[in-house]
Amino acid sequence: MRGEAREELRKLIGYFERNRHRTDYPSYRARGWDIGSGPTEAGCKLIGQRLKGAGMRWVESGAATIGALRALYRSGPKLWDGFWEQPRRAA
Repeated sequence: MRGEAREELRKLIGYFERNRHRTDYPSYRARGWDIGSGPTEAGCKLIGQRLKGAGMRWVESGAATIGALRALYRSGPKLWDGFWEQPRRAA
């Protein structure tokens, strides 16, 4: 193996070692967490359809806010209700 390829392999192995905790799929499934991309892709499709509807005019910050609210809502009632029960800062 050439030196350049060896260095790239070393970096790749290091990346996987540093991110191992992000791929503990059996533990995630045991907690009932989705690990597939399906829910995310479906959410993107739904939000995209709403943003691209006839007569719709969105700015980037408004679209990002809608995405964040949908993610919060889909995370379950505990997080959704907890978010709305927080005290609000004065504008």
